[in-house]
Amino acid sequence: MKAGIAGILLAGFGLWMLVFAARSYRRFGESQKWPTVPGTIESSEVVRYSATSSRHDFLVRYSYDADGQRRTGSRVALYTVSGRDEAEALAARFPVGSEVPVYVEPAEAGAGEAVLVPGPPAEKPLSGVILAGLVVIVGAAVSVGGFLGRLGD
Repeated sequence: MKAGIAGILLAGFGLWMLVFAARSYRRFGESQKWPTVPGTIESSEVVRYSATSSRHDFLVRYSYDADGQRRTGSRVALYTVSGRDEAEALAARFPVGSEVPVYVEPAEAGAGEAVLVPGPPAEKPLSGVILAGLVVIVGAAVSVGGFLGRLGD
């Protein structure tokens, strides 16, 4: 019985993850259609979080004009940059002083965000959806097994 309830909770969490991942993936696609404006890279660097961490990030600051106002942005993409290779490739692509297109979310569409790289991550674009789907399947299996008495309590 406890395993069945745990399975239901896990499947519910997986469904929440699936909805979040699907919304994010839809937004990735929408960002590819956002209008672009000229921008300038003000700062660009790869940062390693600590000597004991393998996590690297790409930190960028850029300026652009939108709706007649000068703005600054720091978001490179709608997804999280992961890994040293990706961060270094972005730093090479967006050096300080370079003129770049900035993708700006239309004001009527939402938060008015801006990014330098629209769309989903180049590698594993559906990874969040796949992971969430697996969590739902495992949760459902644990739930059924628990309620049928095949998993110990």
